Formats: sequence, structure tokens, C-alpha cells
Amino acid sequence: MLSTIFFLFFFGFFLWYNSSKKARWKTKSNFLTALEKDEKLSKAYVAIIFLIATALCIFQLGWMSGIMAAICAIMAMGSLIVLVFPFNYIRLPQLIGLYVVCLILEFTI
Repeated sequence: MLSTIFFLFFFGFFLWYNSSKKARWKTKSNFLTALEKDEKLSKAYVAIIFLIATALCIFQLGWMSGIMAAICAIMAMGSLIVLVFPFNYIRLPQLIGLYVVCLILEFTI
């Protein structure tokens, strides 16, 4: 469950980063360019993803610890994306592979 929560926070913050005027890259997909053009729709998607992930955090950890974990996760994912994304260290296949490995470890441990 925590792997899915952190993946949702990562994806939500990535969509938020995509709507920034300073975030430009050449290999942007059609979906991301469409979301970049419609900023209100992009921010609505981000808000929905963050609310779902925060609700899952609260369900998993309890009220106050879930809210604090959500705040820490948003800050961590934001720092990770802003720090690593401009260098193209993380690509979609690697991200999905990391998510699957974390999910398997979460279920087995």
C-alpha cells in the first residue's frame, strides 16, 4: 500500500512539475503536452491524485500520522523530481520496474 501511495505522490508531483513554465524538455509525450496547454485541468488532476494518496495515507496510518506522512511524501517527491528529472536519470520503464520491486518487497516482508 505504501508503494502505491508514494507512486501516486510521485506521479502527481510530476504532473505538477510538467505544468511549470520552466520545465521544458524535448521528449514530451502528447498527453503531457495536452496537459501543459490546459493548466487548470492539469492542476485538477494533481489535486485529485494528491487527495487520493492522502486519503490512502490516512487510511493506512491514522489521522495525524497519515497527514504528516503525506506532507513529508509530497516534499520528498518534489525534491526528487526537481533534483533528478533534468538529468533524465529516471525513465518510465525504470520507474515501473522500481515500483514493481518495491511492491513485491512490501507484500513479502
